[in-house]
Amino acid sequence: MHFEGITLYAVISELRDHILNGFVQKIHQPAPDLLVLQIYAGEKSKVLISSSADARAHLTSQSYENPPMPSAFCMLLRKYLEGGLVERVEQSGLERVLDLWIRRGGDFYLLRAELIGNRSNVILLKDSMILGALHLKRGTRSFLNHTNYESLQTQYKLNPFELSIEQLKVLVENNNGLTLVQLLSKNLDGVGQRTVKEMLRRANLDSERISGLLAANELELLVKVIEEFFDRLKTGQIAASLYWKEDEPVDCAPFEYQIYQELRCERFSSISGALDAAHQGREQEPIAKKLHQLQKHLNEQIKKIERARDQSTRDLEKAAKYEEVKESGDILMSHLQSLKKGQNEIELEDFSGKNRIIELDPTMSAVENAQRYYERYKKLKRGLEKITERLGELNLELEHLENLQVNLEQTETLDELRELQSELDLGEDFSPKSGKSSKKQSVTSTLSGPRKIVADGYSIFIGRNGRQNDALIREANREDLWFHAKDRPGAHVVLRTNRQQDVPERIVERAAELAAFYSKGRSSAHVPVLYTRVKYLKKPKGAKPGLVLISKEEGTLFVTPKGEE
Repeated sequence: MHFEGITLYAVISELRDHILNGFVQKIHQPAPDLLVLQIYAGEKSKVLISSSADARAHLTSQSYENPPMPSAFCMLLRKYLEGGLVERVEQSGLERVLDLWIRRGGDFYLLRAELIGNRSNVILLKDSMILGALHLKRGTRSFLNHTNYESLQTQYKLNPFELSIEQLKVLVENNNGLTLVQLLSKNLDGVGQRTVKEMLRRANLDSERISGLLAANELELLVKVIEEFFDRLKTGQIAASLYWKEDEPVDCAPFEYQIYQELRCERFSSISGALDAAHQGREQEPIAKKLHQLQKHLNEQIKKIERARDQSTRDLEKAAKYEEVKESGDILMSHLQSLKKGQNEIELEDFSGKNRIIELDPTMSAVENAQRYYERYKKLKRGLEKITERLGELNLELEHLENLQVNLEQTETLDELRELQSELDLGEDFSPKSGKSSKKQSVTSTLSGPRKIVADGYSIFIGRNGRQNDALIREANREDLWFHAKDRPGAHVVLRTNRQQDVPERIVERAAELAAFYSKGRSSAHVPVLYTRVKYLKKPKGAKPGLVLISKEEGTLFVTPKGEE
């Protein structure tokens, strides 16, 4: 699907008719890359913003299933925007950038959607400062909270609403050997190769022709086609069209395109309606399916480990009786004269003066029966060590999986979802990766860094999965403070102390609030959070990602979970 600047231009015209001077009632994030804003301006409208690879924005009539726990970014948007008034809906030239200016109280906020394919993002701004972003990193650009926003770097392009024959002539004469479709899509604002091909077709020009010197009549006709095209766009004379190939939607455009004459065309009264129909049932499916598959896989793994742990616990209880087994052998050796071959059991007085019934092998002598108990004693003692070690491994594995489960519940982006999938060493089809390549892929697959919060000049970092947690510890200073919800799964939080021994109490509490928020206790009123210096942490050799041992705790704080502000 193509979502060009001209498509956004048509969408913005519809948004102004439906949401301008309206109040933001609700904000939802039904999928990691999808936002839906409900706005009331005489009637209820819903605005969809997708920052997926198939990025777009438009009005929607679809209903989406929302996760039980809203993401931190969704909660941030609710905090600042719900109840606010939409005062302006704008586009930067014909760029694929949508700006919603919202006033709440005496403050103005800008919700900016950069709809540029794989680099798409949604950012909340106030006075050019980033309050939050759907993606903290896109390409080479970072969107850290409380940092200045840097606009997209774009090249100068010709304004198609004001294009003259002279401008087009200069462009063609300095084409550097480009084809007509390459030349115009590169230098004309708001259109990609699809629309350029359509305009060239209407002007009876071959799109693959090396532009060179066009004849005067060819230039005149091409400019006329472009003028008519953009006059219709400017005056709202669109013909929203959805193109189908058999049962699959192929493309959506604000006009009927001759280049798609072999496809079935479905007309709509609005461009939003066409875009909505094109993506109906498709937006959440891949992400929701992946999320469901990961949840199912994790639940199965947790149940498997719990069963193994329960069995090991029962084995441990049996093995713990090894001293009783040895004592049975000792009792037999001290009563050899009382034993006769052929007995199935015998009742003898133990060393505390109580009677004990001891089972015997009737085919063995008294000494052989005693030796049998001694052999069982040795076996149980060896087994006890192995079972204890195995039980420890199972508990660590269970802790790791439960942490992943919390991370999954709080996943906010598709990238984070993929990182969790990689941490579980699962392929795209959710089958375990095999061989050496699995290890290599899993180590190198981290896609994003930890979240960063700045509080009064102090940086607080939040790991969103096991590998991010490990990286936080590796990169932290020994005197930095580490936080984790006590006795429950959750994220590692590191407060950079700037090598200061005394950190303000309010900053320490803020870090603890974040650790509680990004834990299993997010919905609790009060959560205990332990904290210590990074120097008191140790990662056991071979331990799962995110697992550490604490040699000394500095304290425990009881806080109310609180996310990003």
